Amino acid sequence: MYERVNATESQANHNTAQANTNARNATRLVGGGLPIKSAMRDPIGKDAPSKPLSQEQSGRAWKFAEILSKATDVLGTQAEAEQWLERPAIGLDQRRPIDLLGTPAGVELVEDYLERLEYGVYA
Repeated sequence: MYERVNATESQANHNTAQANTNARNATRLVGGGLPIKSAMRDPIGKDAPSKPLSQEQSGRAWKFAEILSKATDVLGTQAEAEQWLERPAIGLDQRRPIDLLGTPAGVELVEDYLERLEYGVYA
């Protein structure tokens, strides 16, 4: 049903999508929202928006939560998962996982890498 895309093609798709966006900071997953570190510390803070997120924003926030949860399962603690998201990864061509989450192709790369880590494949 779904065709598997190789990592090189996914990276190229991510690079193209990233180059075609005006997003200056890929860590802002929920357009106009809080930076990731702030969102993880206080997701429903006093600065929470008064209107609901758009469908796209909700989807991106949900996907980030899924990835953070998977990384927590693989790495053992949420603190380790948060640190992992911000460090360059060998298996992602020295890119930080958090920087790849701005595009669907980048999300796929991070998900695939987490799956490989779960099975002990680090490169």
